[in-house]
Amino acid sequence: MISIIICCRNKQISSELHKNIEETSGCRYEIIVVDNSDNKYSIFSAYNEGIGLSRGTCFCFIHDDILFHTKNWGKELLEIFERNKNIGLIGVAGTKFKSKMPSAW
Repeated sequence: MISIIICCRNKQISSELHKNIEETSGCRYEIIVVDNSDNKYSIFSAYNEGIGLSRGTCFCFIHDDILFHTKNWGKELLEIFERNKNIGLIGVAGTKFKSKMPSAW
């Protein structure tokens, strides 16, 4: 099972994101929302808080303003970790625009 840990600027995630995860993950998952509406946590401490509440074997840290476009992304992620025991971390960063000027990614 994947524990999807979300540091949220509101008390809960949008219904759009919840539905998106449900329709695209392709595996068992739990959603752990860390309410950061009062800026109590840094992003790192919020994610650590989420880990403490999780029951999954794999952690997926996301922001509350994203949507997944790949169907069965969770199933594929779990299969990658199962096939490759020496992999402990997979990171993804995304954007709709990449400028020709040097930037963070």
